[in-house]
Amino acid sequence: MHCLFIISILGPVSFVDENIIKIIEKLDIGREEFFETIKKLNKLELVDYFEGKATKICDQNFGNYIVYKVLVEDKKVSLSSFIEKIYPNGIIKIISAINMIYEIFYDKDIEDYIISEIKNIWNKEPYSSDSKFLYHFYNVDRIKALKMIRNEIINEETRTIDLNKFDFNGKKNNQRIDDKRIEILSNFKYGEFNSEAIELLIEYYKKRPDLIMDFYFGFVLNLGIDEHSLNNKYKSELNIIEIFMNNGEKTLTSLYFMQDDYDGIEFVSYGGYCEMDICKRDIY
Repeated sequence: MHCLFIISILGPVSFVDENIIKIIEKLDIGREEFFETIKKLNKLELVDYFEGKATKICDQNFGNYIVYKVLVEDKKVSLSSFIEKIYPNGIIKIISAINMIYEIFYDKDIEDYIISEIKNIWNKEPYSSDSKFLYHFYNVDRIKALKMIRNEIINEETRTIDLNKFDFNGKKNNQRIDDKRIEILSNFKYGEFNSEAIELLIEYYKKRPDLIMDFYFGFVLNLGIDEHSLNNKYKSELNIIEIFMNNGEKTLTSLYFMQDDYDGIEFVSYGGYCEMDICKRDIY
């Protein structure tokens, strides 16, 4: 079962992939034992075996069930200990497994168990101060994520940029957020602590105006008008704009309105009250 679980969660397993080999070496199974077990599983038609090159589970549905049974149903391997063993090399495999469990086997008890296991690790060093761990699991504990990002922003070196000489339009079509802090904070549009995340975006922009394109793409990809906006009466978008304006952040306010989705939308502010109307005029 142990080898079958490893192949199911890591597969396809390439024997020439150094990253995969490093992960397997951390899982308390000898190389020879692993290969012998693979051959036996192949004879039972449970895995495909490509001599000396790779192996993979024959039936992906069966493999999904094995991962669920070992990690969640029987808990023969605790999720927290497994993450510790294969982090950081195998973190993408773990995230894929968690997403699969949520999608196929979800119930509230399973979600609570997974969140509890991840929090158990996150409270330990070196994970509690690991920016990569934060990036992968920030939604598990948003308060902790915001505190970590705030501390990172405080310690960030201030940089400058001459926006008058910056070629914004030349970079506008490259829609990708390279900065992980901006990516995380811009994903707080819905749910708890949205306002706190926007406040941190403002603080970060004051330190790193040179990342202006990442901020813009954060607005375009995550914080702008989406399929939920109309039904929500643009409450999230209005909240973002109000926070920008209350902080006197003219650059970010202007940047937010440069999104194509805001063509034909009028923003009106009467004192402390904001309103967004669909209209025929462009934004000025």
